[in-house]
Amino acid sequence: DPLTNVYVNDTNGKSFGPFNLAVNESISFYYETNPVKDVNNTATAEGKDSDGDKVGPVNDWASVEIYQVPVFPELSIVKDDSQDPVIAGKKLTYTIHLANAGNAPAYNITVTETYDENFLYVNATPPPDAGTNNRWTFSVLREQRSIVITVNGIVLDNGESYIENVVEFTSDNGGSGRDTETTTVIPPPSPSLEIIKSDTPDPIEAGNELIYTIILSNNGDANATNVVVKDVFDEILIITEADGGTVEGNTITWNIPSLTPGENVTFTVKATVKIVDVSMVITNFVNATCIEGAYAEDTEKTTVNPPPPMGNPILEITKTDKYDPVSYRGDVEYEITVKNIGDADARNVIVIDKLPKGLNYVYADPIPDEINGSFIMWQFEKIMVGEIVSISLITNVQTFGELINRVNVTCDEGAYDEDNETTSVIEDNEPPYTKKVFHGEVHNVSIWGIYTVHYIPKSTYITLKSKDYPIPGASGVNHTYYRIWKWNVSNSKWNLVFGWKEYHGNIYLYKLASYGKYEIEFYSIDRVENVEEWKWNDVYVYETEDEIPDE
Repeated sequence: DPLTNVYVNDTNGKSFGPFNLAVNESISFYYETNPVKDVNNTATAEGKDSDGDKVGPVNDWASVEIYQVPVFPELSIVKDDSQDPVIAGKKLTYTIHLANAGNAPAYNITVTETYDENFLYVNATPPPDAGTNNRWTFSVLREQRSIVITVNGIVLDNGESYIENVVEFTSDNGGSGRDTETTTVIPPPSPSLEIIKSDTPDPIEAGNELIYTIILSNNGDANATNVVVKDVFDEILIITEADGGTVEGNTITWNIPSLTPGENVTFTVKATVKIVDVSMVITNFVNATCIEGAYAEDTEKTTVNPPPPMGNPILEITKTDKYDPVSYRGDVEYEITVKNIGDADARNVIVIDKLPKGLNYVYADPIPDEINGSFIMWQFEKIMVGEIVSISLITNVQTFGELINRVNVTCDEGAYDEDNETTSVIEDNEPPYTKKVFHGEVHNVSIWGIYTVHYIPKSTYITLKSKDYPIPGASGVNHTYYRIWKWNVSNSKWNLVFGWKEYHGNIYLYKLASYGKYEIEFYSIDRVENVEEWKWNDVYVYETEDEIPDE
């Protein structure tokens, strides 16, 4: 039968009903309590059938054992990075999450960062403790709460492939923990230069055109700026086309404002090879630099062969000055070199040097065959194939300014060459400077901080070394003079060992007058009669080291 007027009650005082309950029907009731001790709960149900008769009561019970949940904080720390990977030299941000997943507060928490040596701290939110950049102190972190720390910095470009930062925490009641974050570091974008130099033809016959091709490429991932290409060529090349480059001396220079990644430029250099008399290999060097520091270089070797024999002499003459500039009223030393680079002997070779105004002949080796004022001539019966003749010519300057001295060479076979040398003439108004040099043991003793006495054994000798000024342009030291005194202990006077005389070699004081104290005086004169003020020094030749005062 169905039931009506059904009630359900339990020992907690809960009551449900009245309600009807059909045949085979069931119904459930739910409620919550917060007991603090063990529970035994009995439920009672009763109702009426279709005749109105009471049904029940019926009972059921359940028991629950109550236990206390522990109360404690549960701290954890996690560290993340952004960007990863990071480009060296760029910003890196660390985010630190400190969380309390427990059911009680954590007290007196200290968070400490250990930065990688290649991480440069910039700032943090919240700011670290005063006087630090890596420590944060929190008095309390409530249960189910968290704290976020953000640290910003720069990854230094020291060639590292990764950096590693460690964060740790300690607390009074939440224990300790740590986390490590490893960040991959990639190098910053940079240019990478490559330069290739090739030649054609190779080998080449002297006298013909040689072509170099230079290809410069940027194989990096960043622009190369202010690119400078320098090509150093051999002295036997005469550059006829530099493809926009600047030729200075034996170097061609190109300037490129910018070379983008993957871009390349090509330079074509044309040159005429000078005549040579023997086969040789020349080496040309090229390099490229840019403001970012990228560098590349290459070399190209070329075999140069002499032209086929023609049966004729080829004369080559050069003239160089030994010193430049030189002084007014001083000497100019020239070196004249004559070479026969042909394939036949040169006969009746005539070398003529015409001295410019203000330049007077002094001496030559070999002696000229004719001297007529400024006209100087040497005659050689024959200069054989490959032979080199050298002439040394000394002249005296009687003017200021630029002197251009010309020389030429001819022979009966019709070969001809010429050269000139420019020499600057300045005024030498400075005297020489002379100093003494000890060869052997010497002890330098300061006397009252005013001057120095040199103590030497008898084996030590002295030389005088002179140098003329200005440099360049000195006329040269002409004479050095010296004289020597010796102290007479018995009468406390200086005795002259010898008077002024020209210096010619080593000075052994002991051999002059045995042991004792000497005074050496010296000075020099240059070729234009600038006179140095004479200098002096006391030198003591000792017999035993006991004679040397404390230094």
